[in-house]
Parts: sequence; C-alpha cells; structure tokens
Amino acid sequence: MKYIINITIGLIFLISLASANGLHIDNNQIEINKTNNVDEYFNFDISNQETFKFFNISSQNSIIEFDKFNLDSGETKNIQVKITSNLDFDGEIKIIGEYFTNLGSSNETETVTIDSTGVDICNLDLIQGDTIIWNNTLLGSTMLKNVDSGEYFHTIQGSDIYESNFIESQEFNYQVFKTGLPYSNICHINIRPESGYIHSSEYDSEINLDIKINYEPTTISTNFFTDSYSLSYNSEKEDIYQIVNTGNKVAKNIKLSGDWFTFNSNNFDLGIGESKNIGYKIKPIILQTEDTNKTHNKKIIIEGNFEKIEKEINIFISYKDISGSFTNSSYDKEYLKNVVNLFCSIYPEDCPETIIFGDETDQNVTFIVGKDAYLQSTLEEDRFREEIRSILGTQNEKLALLENETEKYSNQSNETFWELEKIGNSTDGVLGTVLFLGIIFLILLITGLSAFIYFNSKAQIKLRKLFNRDERW
Repeated sequence: MKYIINITIGLIFLISLASANGLHIDNNQIEINKTNNVDEYFNFDISNQETFKFFNISSQNSIIEFDKFNLDSGETKNIQVKITSNLDFDGEIKIIGEYFTNLGSSNETETVTIDSTGVDICNLDLIQGDTIIWNNTLLGSTMLKNVDSGEYFHTIQGSDIYESNFIESQEFNYQVFKTGLPYSNICHINIRPESGYIHSSEYDSEINLDIKINYEPTTISTNFFTDSYSLSYNSEKEDIYQIVNTGNKVAKNIKLSGDWFTFNSNNFDLGIGESKNIGYKIKPIILQTEDTNKTHNKKIIIEGNFEKIEKEINIFISYKDISGSFTNSSYDKEYLKNVVNLFCSIYPEDCPETIIFGDETDQNVTFIVGKDAYLQSTLEEDRFREEIRSILGTQNEKLALLENETEKYSNQSNETFWELEKIGNSTDGVLGTVLFLGIIFLILLITGLSAFIYFNSKAQIKLRKLFNRDERW
C-alpha cells in the first residue's frame, strides 16, 4: 500500500513538472488607444507555474515600465504597467525573470545549420563553456551580426563552419546576413552562468501589445489653385497646393493619398499656424481605349488628428486608340508606362523611383529602381545563384560518382583480363603437356607396332621356310 502511495505521489509530481511552463499571463492580448504625451496605464495578472521562485521580473522592451518584483511558486500578482512610448506599436513584449540554481557545467555543443530557409535553430539557452557551431551549407558566404551592437562578429565562407566557445555568461540577439541583407530572423542566444541568478527563455511570458497613438485634435485648411486638368494620353502633370494648420494643436502624422497621385512630402507634422506647400504629380493609369476621351473624378485624401479632407480632382484624358498595343510581338512604350504606373499603385514599396523611356526608335527601356527594391532583387538574385550553384554541385557529385564507378568497373575489367590471361597461360601449359605426352605415346605406339610387324614378318618367313622343307620331304 505504501509502495502504491509513493508511486502515486511521484506521478503527481511528474505531471506537475510536465504541466509547468514558467511565468504565465492570462489575457495577454492588450489594445490601447493612447493620447500623445499623456501617460497610459493597464494591468495584467501574472503567475508563477514553476516549483521555484522567480526574482527581478521585468520587461525586455522599454515601451512599457513597471517596478521589478519577485514571484513565489504558485503565486499570482496583478501588475500595473505604464506606457511611455508616443509611437504606434504592434508586437510582442517579453516578460522575463531570474531564478536561483546550480546548473553546473555541461560542455555541450550545439550545431546551427544555415540553409536556404535561414537557420534551423534560432534561440538557444546554453551554459558557460558550451559551444555553438554554425554550419553554412550554402555555397556563398554568410555573415553573423550582433543586432544589439550592430557589429558583424564573423564571416562564414561557403560550405564552411564557424565554431565559438562561450566562456562567459551573456545574452545577445543576432541575425544572419547574406550579400549585405538579412537572411534569417533575429535570433537570441542566452549563455547562462553555472550557478547563481539565471534567466532561461523557456520560462518567459509575453504580452501582445497593440498601441495606437491619438493626438489632441486640431483643424486644418487647404488651398488648391486648380481642381480640373486636361491631359493627353500618358502625359503627366505637376502642381502644388497648400495646407495650413488653423487649430491650436500640432497636426501630427499628416497622411496624403489618392489614386493617380504622388506627393513630394508625406507623413509629416505641422505646427500651430504653420503652412506647407505640397507638390503633387498626376500620373494617370489608362489601359483601355474606352478610358480615353473621358473625364475621371479622383480624390486627394488628407488624414490626421483633424477631420478628414477629401478633395475631388477632375482629370480629362484625350482620345487614344490603344487596342493594338501588343501586336506582331511589339509593344507600345506609352502603354508600358501605364502598366508600370499601375504596378506602382498596387505595390508602392517596390515601385521604380524613375522610369526612363527612349523615343519610339529606341529599343531599350531603362528602370532606375529604389534602394529597397534593389536590395530585395539582389537577395533574390543571390538565392537564384545559390540554387544554380547547388544544382551544379549536385551534378558534379553525380559525375564524380559515375567516374568512380567507371574506374571501378575498369579496374574490375583489368583484373578479369589478367585472370583470364593467367588462366590462358595455365591452359596453354596444360595443353602443351598433354600434346607432348600424346606425341610420346604416338611414338611409342608406332615403335611398338613397327616392332610387332617386324617380328611378325620374320616369324612368317621362318614358317614358310619350315613348310617348304616339309614339302620337299
């Protein structure tokens, strides 16, 4: 009975360990509308689901603030948090704590593989004396960057490794870069001391925080010099209008938008009584003949901490037959320009900064792309080259294997030839011996027959002589 009770207690203990998951926050989805320059507070409940005590519980992100606190095993506390940021935020904030333990040394080695998907292991909790091996399986070189300090701490050549032994406790975030661009997610490495107050990321909790900053309302006015334009097909028009802050508060994060419009300034602030001239360009997107010889009603939209303004702009497009833009394997450059404008309206972040089209006799079309688009295309090109290098490497391995197999079969053929030659030589020897013995046998046979015939002939002569003498009697 006592034995059964001990087993039951042991099982309960194991189940409690299996279900424990460090610090835990209920209802960790927080949405806050915060007034600019006004402190905002919210509360959350946090519990310790481990068998040991957590110390110095804090936030890893300075967006929120609260006093550090301790939490006994099984204890729950309600914590008041102050939001100090005056910027919009939507992301995860880690809540971390320390615990006292004696881990001892492990001298373990972890291998992080860098492949076409990034890294196979991103976050690691290790102990002083442990080692990390970064295995770069790519054919091109990669760089490891300490995100906290902004410095690269090693370059790994293609199909090579980098080994680092951590003799001191430390925590840092790092990222893999390739061709100067981020190639992996931001990863975390935590090297814990052998004993003392220790932080392990496996016990962390998190708050998913969505902060929207509201600014004290103000009023603005606009002054458009014209709101009606007549354009030929595929032409553009530049103009300006004025925004004035007529209220008693700063106009914050003024956002401008509108189909067919680009602006020389956007997402800006405007002080009390301040005015700003905004340059804008009208870039019509016309892809069908029926959209020409027609007036299009478009809007410039102005948003911020004021009542939204929607200014209607009328744009007349002259007639143009564009039904045969793609015929006989040719294209109309004017039409292509509209296609690019349409692409830019859908994917503004990837839009070329400048588009240079030659005249109608020019065979070349040049795009000058923005920095982000260039960097992204560079990374994609590098990935493509990596795939080609990988395919060539695989084919080289197959060719090397085929060459080895061919050489193996060639060696086997040579060995077989020598064996056959050896057998042939042996056969020749045997045949020679047999032939020699045959000749000796024939010689002896002939000699014997000759002797037999010879002696037989003499015997017959004697008999004849004998019978002849008798006949004379």
